[in-house]
Amino acid sequence: MCLSDSAPRIFFAHGPGDAAGTLKKWAFNIEDDSIIANTYSGQIFDLAKQLNSELLVIADNRNSYRLSGKNITVESFVRKDMGSGWRYWLNMKKHTELVARRARDFRADVAIVSLHYGLLSLAAFKRYQIPVILDMHNTLWPMGNEPNFFKRLLLKTIAIGGQEGLAAVIAVSPECGRQINRLITGKPIFEHIPQYPNSLQNININNKPVSPSEDFRILFSGRIEEAKGVFDLIDAAEILIRDGYSQLKWIIAGSGSAEPRLKVEIERRSLSPYFELKGQLCRSELTLELAKANTTITPTRAVFPEGLAKAPLESLIVGIPALLSSVVPAADVVANAALIFEPASPNGIARTIKKIVGNPLYYDSLCKNSRELRHLLFSSQYSFGNAVLEALENTLANTKN
Repeated sequence: MCLSDSAPRIFFAHGPGDAAGTLKKWAFNIEDDSIIANTYSGQIFDLAKQLNSELLVIADNRNSYRLSGKNITVESFVRKDMGSGWRYWLNMKKHTELVARRARDFRADVAIVSLHYGLLSLAAFKRYQIPVILDMHNTLWPMGNEPNFFKRLLLKTIAIGGQEGLAAVIAVSPECGRQINRLITGKPIFEHIPQYPNSLQNININNKPVSPSEDFRILFSGRIEEAKGVFDLIDAAEILIRDGYSQLKWIIAGSGSAEPRLKVEIERRSLSPYFELKGQLCRSELTLELAKANTTITPTRAVFPEGLAKAPLESLIVGIPALLSSVVPAADVVANAALIFEPASPNGIARTIKKIVGNPLYYDSLCKNSRELRHLLFSSQYSFGNAVLEALENTLANTKN
């Protein structure tokens, strides 16, 4: 089968996220503004409509929705606690079997499977002869931190067991492609860059000169978890205050399990005048914070397999620099509009911030570089939907042959 022959039946193992909520809005041509970027599920719905395909999406979420007459369904397929150690691998194997069986019952021609379901899913789908397009929104290990021998051997063994079922890879960053190539070679890889609504192209970019007399706003947006490095920001703030940088304001936008502890720690250290905790923001609210920010910061620690991290890209929307730890793959995209520091290093964060606050000309050059890259966020050729389309065409053409 190829796309020119007939509409393929597409199974999409989406993973976390409220794909059902997005579908409800999509049905009425309403943008899902719960996040600032264009949603991946919305782009899949657009593609299914374009191809006239029947689409079944399963999501690790308790919400379901069926779009009558449009052949698009989102089903709840919640993954329970997988445990740890050998229990984790056993439970993951059972879960991926259930996911693959649902694709078989749906009579899928192809399955797009998020890495959320693990590499064990490759063997499960191979058993039912359903070609898999692996959707990598996370890496297999934190960038620059190779797994130990035993974990590498385990991953390699699992990958080899399912490599015949892997047809293509969709990668949110070059690092995702590099890592899957370490385990399975010779598979086509289609990279994409998160895309943003065209309305955000009209934001007035007005980077004011850095001044010691005015607030310098540093924006963190993302999940508030220890692995995301938020507590390193508190330590860095203390260092910078001691060194006389009292004009710094840290804006924390997001929510997560560590949020209550973060609030307590900020108050305990008498840092409330320097921190603003905004909670989870919708698109318009986060856009306002971006417009007021002087830089974004993504301090992910080396325990989290970050696939990309959107926050550094969102710096480009308003033409400001991105500060990020060395385990954040977005560095490949933001390139010379970014400064890199070691993960879990408050001193490294402090030194990096001093470089731009203390050198206005250098800061201005980073802003200029950022503005020159912003077009990458508004070009359909780099979109997730386009990467999926190319992967589908490649997969189904090879299936026919």
